[in-house]
Amino acid sequence: MFIKEILIIFLYFFIFGDKIFSKENPIRINQIGYLPNSKKISFLAIREDFDNNKFFNFYVKDKSQKTVFKGEVKLYNSKDTASGEKIYILDFSELETPGSYYIELEDFKSYDFVISSTVYREVLDLLLLGFYFQRCGEEVKYNEFSHGICHIRDKEAVIFGTNITKDVSGGWHDAGNYEKYVTPTAISCWYLLTTYEVFHKKLPNSIKQRLITEIKHALKWLIKMQDESDGGVHHSVVVKDWSYWPSLPEDHTDLRIIAPKSIFATYNFASIFAKASYVFKNIDKDFSKKCLNKALNAYNWVDNIYKEKFIKHYNKILETDAYEDSNEVDEQLLALCELYKATNNQKYHIKFLETLDKLGYKLSIPSWQDVKMLAIISYLLLEERFVNKEVKDILTQNFESFVKTRASWIDSPRNGYKVALYNSEYYWGSNGILGNISCLFVIFSIIKKNPKFSSYALEQIHYLLGRNSLDKCFVSGCGKNSIKRHHYALSVINKKIYPGFVSGGPNSELSGDKLLDELIYKNIPIAKCFVDDENLDSTSWASNEPCILYNAPWVFVFSYFY
Repeated sequence: MFIKEILIIFLYFFIFGDKIFSKENPIRINQIGYLPNSKKISFLAIREDFDNNKFFNFYVKDKSQKTVFKGEVKLYNSKDTASGEKIYILDFSELETPGSYYIELEDFKSYDFVISSTVYREVLDLLLLGFYFQRCGEEVKYNEFSHGICHIRDKEAVIFGTNITKDVSGGWHDAGNYEKYVTPTAISCWYLLTTYEVFHKKLPNSIKQRLITEIKHALKWLIKMQDESDGGVHHSVVVKDWSYWPSLPEDHTDLRIIAPKSIFATYNFASIFAKASYVFKNIDKDFSKKCLNKALNAYNWVDNIYKEKFIKHYNKILETDAYEDSNEVDEQLLALCELYKATNNQKYHIKFLETLDKLGYKLSIPSWQDVKMLAIISYLLLEERFVNKEVKDILTQNFESFVKTRASWIDSPRNGYKVALYNSEYYWGSNGILGNISCLFVIFSIIKKNPKFSSYALEQIHYLLGRNSLDKCFVSGCGKNSIKRHHYALSVINKKIYPGFVSGGPNSELSGDKLLDELIYKNIPIAKCFVDDENLDSTSWASNEPCILYNAPWVFVFSYFY
């Protein structure tokens, strides 16, 4: 039988040649590895003109090249609509023994991967390192990736439209550039604070300390963005234009401009400082009290001053400004929920319920522009005695419907890579969107005490770490085929990849990014609209730029699997 099998395989390759596989290695696998008791699946990407439903076997081998598992390659779908590929499935879930392995399939060999209960700890370490690299106003020390103190002139930044200066040094750079914005900083802090809130009992002290250190670094900057005289919060710290890019952070000496106060920045500030006040209660009582006072002052600014003097819409003041918004009700909802949790004051609870009625109970993927779901998550994490049972029941039912709908899409054979993104969601920051969806699966597993739903978050980890149509690990410095040239100023200048960043991911929408738009004009499949070529002179900012908002939700997800 063995000889007959070999002859059949040889005949396939002789007749079909390169019609079977794409030119690159067709084995798509999580390049880091798998948990021992989890489902373990790799995919085989086949050209759609190859029409055979079942053909040969694959082999999982250990470091000594010994076969430890033999499985049958099976057709998973006729065509994955996002990638345009025909997908075959390689299921080796029965293999649970910890170790280092690779898959062999005829002339092809997969990347090495690990089976281990601690397999994702390295990734979480890197994701937290990404926040460290984004620190502004201080020296960053990490091997060959170190740099000097940057943006010291932020101590004398000018408030837009005035001659007034203000110290806004510190904080995190937002993305591949050096601007600093309250909204993404606050929302990233929400994920890090929630990570500590939910997982502090299971995470080691080393990880908890890193979380606290990064959170405090960001909060200290956010405090500087608040106007102490009235509680309102400035929107951002920006420069006149992008002409400085790329440059080393310590060489970027342009005088920076502080954007006006905005309702969005102020509500987000109130949310995060209220949350910080109860998370830090047993860590640093004095800091906890300070945070609560800052949160109350911010919320009161909106309540008492804002309505008379400020317009609701925020429009950017310069080309480098960002995070415009036009609907503040979701930000208010989050602020009310976190203030209620921090104070147990029923006035915030009553107002939260009224605002939720105004917004409606329909759930959506959280984003910087829509934080309603973050408010709902915080509410559902409250003890039963603190919530309105009827409201919680409705929210829980809607939550269940939401995750089950996404789960059915992940399980659909039409979805070749088991990715939670709908085809319409391959736009700017798709990997951040995926992180947010993954958080919802994890949160619902915690609320319902049912680990079944967390397995869907695990499928998204596999996608992020290489089991995708691009055969690419989207976390820099991680995996055998990781990001080679992302849109990050330090990487561009120093010609090396800085580890620990989640890349934006495939983006099928025209954006003015010439490298990416060229692919879109060529009708490249949506899941492949991504540029990462170390031989190019320029980089793709619309598909391959890091951002703190992309790292943050994945910190939460990987902490669950720590």
